[in-house]
Amino acid sequence: MLLDRLWSPRKGQPLNIKMPPIKTSQDVLAAIASVWTAIAEGQLTPDEAGTLSLVVERSIQVIQLQEAVQRIEDLERKVRPTQ
Repeated sequence: MLLDRLWSPRKGQPLNIKMPPIKTSQDVLAAIASVWTAIAEGQLTPDEAGTLSLVVERSIQVIQLQEAVQRIEDLERKVRPTQ
């Protein structure tokens, strides 16, 4: 009973849908399509889909930032000769 007071119960439940990995910006379309398919098949509620969409959105932001940093580093290497 004491642990119930210390750790509140989980509000959400784990989602069991197949999501493709998001490793590049091109992978985002497949991930969004998976979310839409899961909604259509009744595997996800609109609220769950919204939450997953936020995860996908954050993933693409990280990927884009990573790609931008890589491009800047590549440009800096071209401008500055190695010493």
